[in-house]
Amino acid sequence: MKIVLTAAVASLSCFGVSNAVTHNADIYYGQKRQLEGSMWLFSKDGVSIYDPAGEVIHIHDKNQVCPNKSTNYRTNITTQTCSYFDVASDGHQYVWAANFDDSPNKVDIFDINTGDYVGYTPTCSTPLDLNYHPMRREMWVRCAGNTTDAPGHMDVFSTNSIGTNHEMIQFETDSQRNYGRMETHSAMGNVGFATTYNQPYLRKYDLSGKDVIGKYTIPGGAGSYESTYSHVNKHIFISVRSCCSCGTNFTDIVNCGRDTSQPSRGAEMMLIVNGPSASDQMQNGTCSASCKGSAADTIGVTEFDTVGNVFVGNHNSLANNGCVPKGSPDGKTVVLLPYDGGATVRVLRTGENGEASTVAADIAVGFEGGTPKKSSVSDLAWVQDGVRNFMVISSNNDNNLVIVDMDDGYRMVKIPLSMNVESTAAGNRQVEWAIGTDYVWVNGEESEEMYIVKLGQSIEDTEVITTLVGVSTKFLVFIKNYERQAQMAEMTAMMKAVAQEYLGPKGPATIRVDISFDEYPAETSWTLTNTCNDGNTVVASGGPYAAALKNTATSEEFIVGDGTFVFEIRDSYGDGICCASGEGDFSVYRNDVEVVAMIPRNNYFVNDVKTRESQFGKASDCTSCSTDPVTIEITLDFGNFPGDLSWELFNTCNGNVSVASGAGTSDDFSQTYTVEDGTYELHVNDSYGDGMTEGSFSASFKGAVSLGDPVFETSSVVSFGGATCCAPM
Repeated sequence: MKIVLTAAVASLSCFGVSNAVTHNADIYYGQKRQLEGSMWLFSKDGVSIYDPAGEVIHIHDKNQVCPNKSTNYRTNITTQTCSYFDVASDGHQYVWAANFDDSPNKVDIFDINTGDYVGYTPTCSTPLDLNYHPMRREMWVRCAGNTTDAPGHMDVFSTNSIGTNHEMIQFETDSQRNYGRMETHSAMGNVGFATTYNQPYLRKYDLSGKDVIGKYTIPGGAGSYESTYSHVNKHIFISVRSCCSCGTNFTDIVNCGRDTSQPSRGAEMMLIVNGPSASDQMQNGTCSASCKGSAADTIGVTEFDTVGNVFVGNHNSLANNGCVPKGSPDGKTVVLLPYDGGATVRVLRTGENGEASTVAADIAVGFEGGTPKKSSVSDLAWVQDGVRNFMVISSNNDNNLVIVDMDDGYRMVKIPLSMNVESTAAGNRQVEWAIGTDYVWVNGEESEEMYIVKLGQSIEDTEVITTLVGVSTKFLVFIKNYERQAQMAEMTAMMKAVAQEYLGPKGPATIRVDISFDEYPAETSWTLTNTCNDGNTVVASGGPYAAALKNTATSEEFIVGDGTFVFEIRDSYGDGICCASGEGDFSVYRNDVEVVAMIPRNNYFVNDVKTRESQFGKASDCTSCSTDPVTIEITLDFGNFPGDLSWELFNTCNGNVSVASGAGTSDDFSQTYTVEDGTYELHVNDSYGDGMTEGSFSASFKGAVSLGDPVFETSSVVSFGGATCCAPM
C-alpha cells in the first residue's frame, strides 16, 4: 500500500484539463481549473484575476458585470463603467463586490474557486462598505442613502443563499445621505457598530433583530467615518470628524465649500468646539471631511470599548491634525495615517480591554511631493507569516514604497516603484500582500501600471521584479479559499497519522519538491522512487506542468514511507530549466531538510541528456514494511493420508480474508502468491482428527520461513507477518 498526499492533488488543481467542460452538470467543478490564491483587480473596465507572480487567469469585461449606464451627478455625463466601492471575500464560496451600477445598486458575486461571474444581489443605495461575518455566514453592507426603492442604511444577506432577501436596517435620521463605515466581527457576537460622517454618534445594531440598540455620543465630534477593530482588546478605533471655522485666510480653513472663488460660500453659523477657533460664540464654519487636517482636527481617532460601551481615549498624529486608523491582522497594532503631507505614520500598541492603547513609535517615512495638512500615505499592507512581521506603506504623492520591520525597532527601507518623475498613483495607491507568498502588489492607476514587489527574509532584500502595463485598478484584493486550505491541512494531518500507523515506529517522511520554472514548464516532469530493500517503487511524481506557470514557482508536498530514494527530473526538450530560456531551479526537502539542490545557473541537462538523477536517504531509514507487493511461498507434504487434509491461507489484517485454499494431494505441493504486506495465517485441517501423519508444512514470507506443527487433531495454524504493515481500513 502507498500512502502519498500531494498538495497539488489535495487542492484540486486542474491544469491541462479537457476543454469540453460540462457547464450545466455537477461534473463542472471536476473539469474546471480551480484557483489557488490569486490577485483580483476591480476597475472601471471590469474584473481581472492574476496569479501572484503576474500571469493573467481570468478577465470579466464591463459588458458582463456592469451592463448598465450610469450618470455622474456632478458632470451629468453618462457612461458605461464599473464603479466599485468595496470588495470582500467569504473565504469559502464567493467573492462580493459592491457596485454602484446606476440601477439597481448591487453587490456582484463571483465564484471563489473558478473566478466565474455568478450574478448579483440588489442592495441599498450607494453601497460603501462590506463586512463578512464568518460565524453567521452573512455579508453586511453599509450604504450611504435611504431611498424609496432601497429603504435602509444597512443591508445583509446570507452567503449560503444569495437569492434570499433580508430586512434592512434604518437609522433614525432625516438626512438624505448618511455616509459611513461599519464594523462586524465574530469576536463581537451578535452586534455590530456603524459610523456616520455628519452625526456625532456611534451606533450599535443587533445582527439578528436588524435594529439599532445603542447610540453613543462621540465627545467633541461632529461625525465619524473610517474605523478599524482589534479583536485583541475588543476596541474600535474611529476617525472623528470635527467642525472648523472657514471663509478667510485667518480661519481654520479658507474655503467653506468647493467654490474657491467665494471662500465663504457654503458656510453655516455654528459653534466651533475644537482647535484655535473654539469659542462659545457663533461663527462661520463647516464640518466633516473639509476640516480633516486642519488645526480644528484635535481629536484624531477615538477608541471605543465594545464590551463596556465606553470611549476610553483619543489618539492623534504627530502633527496633531487628524488621522485615519488601519489595524493589523493580528489585532496587536493600529497605525494612524496622518494629514502631514507624507512625513510620518504613528504606531499604536493595543492594550487590555477597557484601557487606552499606547504610542509605540512614530516612523519617519519621508514621502515627498505631499502638501502639509493633506493626506499622502494612502494604504499599507501587513506581511505576517510567523517569520516576517513587515509593514509595507505607499504614498499618493511619490513613487516610493516603504518597508518596515515591526520586530526590529521599526527599522525601514525605501525602494522606488517607478522612475517616472510624476506620481503614478492617481490619488488611489493601493498595496496588497499575496498571503503566504513573497509577493506584494502595488498599483499605479495614473499610468495604468501594476508593480509586483518580491520580499526576502530581510527588508533589505525587497525589489520590484515585474511591472504590468495597461492595467487599471480601483480595488486590489488577494483572494483565497481558506476553508479549503483548512480542510487540506486537516486531511494532511489525518494522512500523516494514518501513515504513522501503517509504517510503524520509523514513521513516514515528508518530501517537498520546489521547482522554479523557465519559459517552458510543459517540458518539465519528475519522479520520486523508493529504493528500499532493492525495490523500485515510484511514490510521487509531477508534471508536465501547464504553460501558464512559466517563470513562476511551485511547491508540492508528499507523505511517503521513509527510506532511500532516487529523485529524477526530466526536461523533454533536453535544454534544461536554466539558463537559455529563463532561470529555473529545483530542490528537494526531506522533513524540511534540503537533500537535493541544483547549483544556481548550472544547467545539468547538456549534450541532449534529458534526465538528472539524485539519490538520498539511508538504508537504516527504511521501514520493515514494503510498499511493493510481497510474496508468500506455501509448501506442504501431505504425508500418508492426503485425502483427509485441506488448507487455506488468510490475510488477517482486517478480519480473515481468504487468499487461497486447496485439498491434499499425493504429491508435494508448493505455490507462490503475490500479496500486500501485512499479517497472514496458514490453516491445515484434518477431517479424520489425527493430524498430518508423516507430513509437514511451512510458509516463506519476506525471507523468513515459518514452520507449522504437523502434530494436531483437527486443525493447525502458522502465523506470520507484522501488524504494523497492515493497510488501514
